[in-house]
Amino acid sequence: VIARYPCLKKSFGKCVFELRINVNWDKGRAVLWLLEASGVSAYDDSVFLVYAGDDVTDEDAFRALRSSSGVHSSNVLSVLVSREERPTAASHI
Repeated sequence: VIARYPCLKKSFGKCVFELRINVNWDKGRAVLWLLEASGVSAYDDSVFLVYAGDDVTDEDAFRALRSSSGVHSSNVLSVLVSREERPTAASHI
């Protein structure tokens, strides 16, 4: 399918693979866009963000929340939900 439709790209999840449109978009970009679009400031002390995920595709969001200049790390809890330990950018397992 990829060879026939070069506009698609293959990405891998925990127990699946996904065919996506080949654009620069992932869960990390999506979560940062949602913050900006909603007008939420992660530097506001009344805001506390929680992101939990169980898939390797959630690592993009964990990394984005950890490294974004628009997000204060003390206002974010990122949680990897997994029975097995594995390397993660989440702040908690």
